[in-house]
Amino acid sequence: MMSVGMSVCDDIHLLELYEDTRISLSLSLSCLLLFVGVTTKPALVTLKQSTGMNLDVIDATAEALPLEMLNKVNKELTAQLSRNEAQLEEKARGIDDQKKRLQFMKEHLGNVRAEIVNTQSLVESKRRELMSEENMRKLMERECGRLQQKKTELERDEEGLRDKMTSLQNQIFQGNLKIEELKEAMDFNQEELEQWDEARRQKEEDELAIAQYSKQDEAKLKQMQLTIDKLIKKVAQEQKQLDEEILATQHTQVELDRCADEYRKIHEDRGGLLDEWENVVRTIADRDNAIQVAAQQYAEGTAWVQQREDMKRELQKELDDANEETQVINYTIEERERQAQQYRDAIPPVAQQVQEIEDEVSAMRERVARALRDKRSLLTQLQDMKENLVRRAAELVAIEKRREEAASRLDGEMDAAADMQLQTELITQLLADADKTSKNLEKDIEQLKKQQFSSNQGLAKVRESQNTLLAHISGAQAQGKNLAAKVNQLDSESFTQQGVLYNIEFSVQQMEKRVNRAKGERTEDERRELHEKINLLQSTHDELEQQYKVLDQQVKRVREELRRSKMDMEKLEGTKARAAERIMTINLEVGHSEQEMRKLEQQREDELVQIGTIELQLSRLKRQLQQKSERLVDLEQRKAQLAADVQERETEIAVHQSMLKMEAKLAEEERRALQSELQERLRSLKAIRNRHEVLVGRMDPAQARLSQAQLVIASAKEREDLQYRGDSLDTRIKRMEKEILKLEKTISVIKASNSNYKQKFAKVSEGDEAVADQEDPASQI
Repeated sequence: MMSVGMSVCDDIHLLELYEDTRISLSLSLSCLLLFVGVTTKPALVTLKQSTGMNLDVIDATAEALPLEMLNKVNKELTAQLSRNEAQLEEKARGIDDQKKRLQFMKEHLGNVRAEIVNTQSLVESKRRELMSEENMRKLMERECGRLQQKKTELERDEEGLRDKMTSLQNQIFQGNLKIEELKEAMDFNQEELEQWDEARRQKEEDELAIAQYSKQDEAKLKQMQLTIDKLIKKVAQEQKQLDEEILATQHTQVELDRCADEYRKIHEDRGGLLDEWENVVRTIADRDNAIQVAAQQYAEGTAWVQQREDMKRELQKELDDANEETQVINYTIEERERQAQQYRDAIPPVAQQVQEIEDEVSAMRERVARALRDKRSLLTQLQDMKENLVRRAAELVAIEKRREEAASRLDGEMDAAADMQLQTELITQLLADADKTSKNLEKDIEQLKKQQFSSNQGLAKVRESQNTLLAHISGAQAQGKNLAAKVNQLDSESFTQQGVLYNIEFSVQQMEKRVNRAKGERTEDERRELHEKINLLQSTHDELEQQYKVLDQQVKRVREELRRSKMDMEKLEGTKARAAERIMTINLEVGHSEQEMRKLEQQREDELVQIGTIELQLSRLKRQLQQKSERLVDLEQRKAQLAADVQERETEIAVHQSMLKMEAKLAEEERRALQSELQERLRSLKAIRNRHEVLVGRMDPAQARLSQAQLVIASAKEREDLQYRGDSLDTRIKRMEKEILKLEKTISVIKASNSNYKQKFAKVSEGDEAVADQEDPASQI
């Protein structure tokens, strides 16, 4: 609060000390008022009203004072004030930024709440969809169970029919074997003519056996016919039931197809809703990202603007400091130039005085002895005056200590003051103390002036005597030497000042260049280089913008192609799934066809075996017929021979002729009987076949001309058709189960995303990582 850099020297005038003290008190009072005005404006108004001082002028003067004229405390206060203002501006900017962020978060919260409502509605629709799909799945499971049960019953009935058909085929085959055995039993061997008698004797037995066997065969045929009729009726009944089951299965299949079409349609609609929901969620996420990017860019732009403003203030401050330094340097240069000019003007008279003094040196040497005595007496007086000056200086130091105590008391009172009235009274008291101190100082100064005047008078007398003695003797010579040294010193100082002046001018030019560069002024080369850089950067910026546009278009095109590719992939996957189903169906058909082919080959082999058997039987019959024909030819030849022998030996064979004729007649009758029996058997077989065809025609007119093997093949085909339909139903059921699993996975994914989404709105603790991450940007701001 006292004067800055004040030092007391022995050769400083007391009046100059008084002026410095008054200036220091004025500056201290101005700084104090400035501090009070900055911290408490109402106190300054109260002080203005109480004292009537023009504090506005003092405040403006204090604000306009340079830092070089302020003491350490005021510099610290000014720096603290600048820091407080900078912090205030930074806090204001932070408050504005927080308000903007709060508004942005409110808008984002509204969007999030709307998204929550949409998500809840979508979840509700998905829940209803899952319930409907669950009900549909249960219905399909019950329907599949019923169809599986019917399929099992049909397979069981089909197995029973297959067993019955096998037993019938076995019975027919046994009947055929028995017929063959009967046919073989009817064959007889007539190799020798000597057995005709035995054959005749056995004829009756054979006829009885044949009649018995015929009766047995007829009874068995009737029984078999009745069994066949019963089986045909049962087959017709089973066929009717099978047709009814097939019709019911077809109706069920139609209903299942219709339900499947409706389910696919509903599933596609729900899939479309899911796709729309995913697109909406993706759009919201993109908008959130865009909003975050925009907020980040806005924060970066705000920081950049703030940085530019801070840089601008710093440059303006540096410019003001440079201007102040320039003014101080100019003032110093002018002052040094004036001093140098004064020194230059003082050199000629001093040189003339030196010449005059050198002329008077020889005359003054004679007065040295007397001057020495006078000098001793004057030295004693001068010592007394110096002691007096030391005493006065001690008194001045005591006064300064009292002022420092008053200043410290002022600081203590200022710190202890609680309201503005106490500060006003304290300032008034300080002003009164300062006035008293100034009055006391003025009194002391008046006394000192009087003492100085008296001492000056005595000193003048002493100096007169000294001038008459010392100055005329050795003083003139010493003065000449001193003046010569002073001239040399002034010359060296002039050279030094010229160097300093040159350095100052160079520094001024540098400061002007810095100021011009701070203002934006540049040389032509620098401007040309800057323009070239600006043009290059502008062209680079244009190229980058063009590349950005091209890349943006390419990104859009790639996204569109990606979307189309995804759609094509989905279509291809659908086509692939349908093709896989078609391939599976074709594979099943191929398998069934291969099975049918194997069955047809087996049937063909069986038919070939039957044809071979029939051909063998036909060849055997032909051989038998040929043997009988040969036998007949032999018999005719032997008859002719016998007739010749009879004619030759009529007498010898007369007895045997009638017997031979009888035997021939019997053989012919037997042959005719066998032929008639064969024809009758063929007619009965044809009748049985016709009757079988009639019965089959009654059952199914389309199968009237089919054989038994063909009927077996037809039933096998129907069984394969039923098997194929059952397999197709199984595949559809498995596919529906897979779709249900996919839907369950989709529901689990949606539930997981909903849980994650709910966790975002859950309350978090103070030690959570998300809170720490959010607090870091705030601390940085």
